Amino acid sequence: MGFVDGFVIIYQLGICCIYIEFVAINIKQVMDQYWEPLDISIHMLTFLLSLILMNYIKNLMLLAPFSTVANLITFVGLGFTVKLQNR
Repeated sequence: MGFVDGFVIIYQLGICCIYIEFVAINIKQVMDQYWEPLDISIHMLTFLLSLILMNYIKNLMLLAPFSTVANLITFVGLGFTVKLQNR
């Protein structure tokens, strides 16, 4: 059982590292258009710190309003994308 658990932990750690890098690269591309370019490690550190702070929230009911706002922003963005595609 410990062998499988070890591989699952290594797999999850790898996925999390790639996720942080992927998001940081995309944020860097957007930020470089509007502000002075920063190193990718700064963007990765900023994103990692925000993930760590979110994991300190013990009561998930506190996240519900933020989740609702995030869902609304996602749907608005999807609406803009569909509108631009059909133009």
